[in-house]
Amino acid sequence: MARVVVHEDALDQVDTEPTMRRIAEAIASDARTLAEKGRTLGLSSGISVTEVSDSHAIIESTAANPRSSPEHAAYPYWVEKGTRRSKAKPYMRPAAYKYRSS
Repeated sequence: MARVVVHEDALDQVDTEPTMRRIAEAIASDARTLAEKGRTLGLSSGISVTEVSDSHAIIESTAANPRSSPEHAAYPYWVEKGTRRSKAKPYMRPAAYKYRSS
């Protein structure tokens, strides 16, 4: 058996940002693939990695509904979660869940 133990105290000395960026980009790519494809492809093209550090990464979906005014920025949220009139079509959570540790 071979085993490596990385203690959390040692993580302060490790540059984890490149790994965090690779994972964030992979999640964004998978989310683009899973996103509902409408006529404008606005939902998938609005997915991007907006911030990466050693401790976290932020992947955002900022597409606006082409039939709504610009202030309706919640469109990606309602696609992900659903409304009382439309069924949820998750794309961000399944993409992120693929990379979580067990």
